[in-house]
Amino acid sequence: MKEKPGYRPITVVGPIGPRRVIVRDGSTGLQLHYLSLGIGAGRFYKLDETNGKLYINRAHPLFVECDEKSETVLLKYIVNISVQALTLASFSKSYPDQRELLEKFFEETFRGVVYHILNKGL
Repeated sequence: MKEKPGYRPITVVGPIGPRRVIVRDGSTGLQLHYLSLGIGAGRFYKLDETNGKLYINRAHPLFVECDEKSETVLLKYIVNISVQALTLASFSKSYPDQRELLEKFFEETFRGVVYHILNKGL
């Protein structure tokens, strides 16, 4: 894909620059949003694949725990959530009939990842 001269992905522009817009057509990107999602404390995130938005549940107890520990720990949490969300989306496309099982697997393994982030500095 050939990009236009002077093109900058909109998620890089920042709050001082032009108003952010949704990535469309051939462009790719991921925008992170931190919300208290009304999806229960059990859900870490919600991924909107159509618009490239990852909503991270800041009401989840593990998010809160990482946030209270340090900014570095929270950043590691966010990076790992992002990787998990994108990996699950990719696996779900390859194995659509296994989505529920994959979600449960990722949820359980992510709890171990967070334990290491909090205690071992992963």
